[in-house]
Amino acid sequence: PATVAECGGEPVCESRFPVYTDLDMNGHVNNTRYIDWCCNALGIDVMKDHIMTGFALNYNQEILPGQEIRTELRCDGRTFSFSGFEGDTRHFDAGGTLSPIQ
Repeated sequence: PATVAECGGEPVCESRFPVYTDLDMNGHVNNTRYIDWCCNALGIDVMKDHIMTGFALNYNQEILPGQEIRTELRCDGRTFSFSGFEGDTRHFDAGGTLSPIQ
C-alpha cells in the first residue's frame, strides 16, 4: 500500500474507545469507521464546506473493543493526516485532501 504522509503542524489529539457500532462481525473496528472517525475529527465546520477529493488509509494493526486509541489529526492547508495509536503502537494512518464546495 501507499504510504500516508504525516502533515506538519501541531496534532489535535483525542482519546476514544471503540463502541458497538464501530465493530464488524469479527469484533474488530470496521474499515469504514476510520473515515467516520476522521470526518468527526475534522469537525462539522470543515466538513460542511468541503469535500474529500482524496483519501488513503493504511492499517497496521486491528483495533479491538476495550482498547483506548489516541488519535492525532494534523492539517496543512488542503491536506490532512489522521493516525491512531495505543501507547506507542501505531494502528492506522489516514490522509487526504479537502476541496471547498462550490
